Amino acid sequence: MKFSYKPEGAEEARVWDFDPNHMKSSEMMVVERLTGLTWAEWIDACARGSMIAVHALLYVLLKRDLSTLKPDEVEFELDEVDITGDDDPAPKAKASKKAATRRDA
Repeated sequence: MKFSYKPEGAEEARVWDFDPNHMKSSEMMVVERLTGLTWAEWIDACARGSMIAVHALLYVLLKRDLSTLKPDEVEFELDEVDITGDDDPAPKAKASKKAATRRDA
């Protein structure tokens, strides 16, 4: 899968190859702490379009290059992020653009 982030005013999107089965355990733990979800629940929340889940993913990806970044410094609009799948059916973590409720996260 590809996760892209193009904030307003950016010339080009930042694009990451994203496979939730091949993230570092430390990144997975950060996602779990930020969202309050287990790893499996988080993957499902991404698939349902949870903004809490997508925010955690963007934070982890940006933090790889910006070591001092704090979670509350990550801000985005819905049209600035996109998760696109590939032909591989698993895992099922394709974010939709439907609004998420707190229960979704």
